[in-house]
Amino acid sequence: MREHLKDQDRERFFLAVLGECARCDVTVIACVNDTTMKTATGATTHDMDVTTLFLERADWCASAGAGATVVFDRPGSDEAKFLDACASTLRDGTHFRKFTSLMPAPLTADSHRQRLLQVADLVTSCTASAVGGEDRFAPTIFAGIRPLLRKEGGRSGGVGLKIHPDFRYANLYYWLLGEDTWWKGSLGIPLPRRRLWYADDGMKP
Repeated sequence: MREHLKDQDRERFFLAVLGECARCDVTVIACVNDTTMKTATGATTHDMDVTTLFLERADWCASAGAGATVVFDRPGSDEAKFLDACASTLRDGTHFRKFTSLMPAPLTADSHRQRLLQVADLVTSCTASAVGGEDRFAPTIFAGIRPLLRKEGGRSGGVGLKIHPDFRYANLYYWLLGEDTWWKGSLGIPLPRRRLWYADDGMKP
């Protein structure tokens, strides 16, 4: 793909992959955070923070007691340390969630040999680019990702797509997802909200 699929050919290929995911009822969860801000979960690193945010939502997505297994792309270094941190999180839970659906022993695999991990990389990289404001390639591919995002109560903001801290970035749920309400618990806040970043433009804070 890297050598032979360029420009529109690559775009068509990515959209075809996402279309196949839709046909197979794939559900997507993506978490993005601002590394200049405090972590959302109290994790010591932002990498572990987004991992924990993902695990909370994956457990919520899976049926209680389902025994779902999390498979991570193999880290470049400190694999044992990373897996130990994930296992501790799954065992002990977080301030917001006690894990009931995910198996306590996460696995790693080489994404060069695992197509589903390659799809996960496509979704993650494109979603992060869309959140970050890349406007050349990301919008078209993200349009194929958007229908796959997990929904709860008709919304994906904070559910299928979590941007931290949302008290700064919640307006992006309006621009990226077309959602006119930001939900904090049972409180619905109209979007776009004047006091938050990106109130007037999804590209300009």
